[in-house]
Amino acid sequence: MNSVPKIAATLLAVLVLASCGKSSDEPKSGSSDVSSPSASASTSLSAGPSSTANPSTGKAMAGNGYGYNLPKGWEDITAQLKQNQQSIDTGGRAKPATPPFTANMNTLTTASKVSGEPTQDDLDALAAQIKGEVKSLAPKIKTSPHVTIAGAPAVHQEGDANSSGTKFYLVQYFAIHKNVNYGLTFAFPKSASAADREKVVQPVLASWKWTSP
Repeated sequence: MNSVPKIAATLLAVLVLASCGKSSDEPKSGSSDVSSPSASASTSLSAGPSSTANPSTGKAMAGNGYGYNLPKGWEDITAQLKQNQQSIDTGGRAKPATPPFTANMNTLTTASKVSGEPTQDDLDALAAQIKGEVKSLAPKIKTSPHVTIAGAPAVHQEGDANSSGTKFYLVQYFAIHKNVNYGLTFAFPKSASAADREKVVQPVLASWKWTSP
């Protein structure tokens, strides 16, 4: 069985805050000044029809045990996100910011109770937990078939969300790799089409790499 701290709803609120702010200069030090991560041997992705997407070529980001690239033209807002939620590892946003809602994303890591290779039951339990945690903000969110991100099994869910009257579209992935849960949360304006969302999500997933701790 999995255990993910109950932070999903808080993360959605943070995403709304991030999406409404003015486009800011990137932090001068810390999380934004990251060199390209060193990749592990596994960089495969199986996430449906768009699994052949080319990797993102935007700013290189690095978390604990992983790295990825933001979409080209996006800015690093990790420092801003951490001011609202310290558990966030990294985050980015489309630039320039365009209120009332700007596409954005964040990543986080949490300990997993899964030992060894996750089973279907492990993934189903994780999906149910995440779905339950975001129910108040995204009551009709749907769990999609499980995928792999850089070879690691992952759950996938998406759907409409609403935070204090701000409506947006939520896409979440949680991968399990070496006893750690890795969460990727994307949020888009309601006006973004499925194709528009895929052009952001799939290249980011394709750029994901596991790195040495």
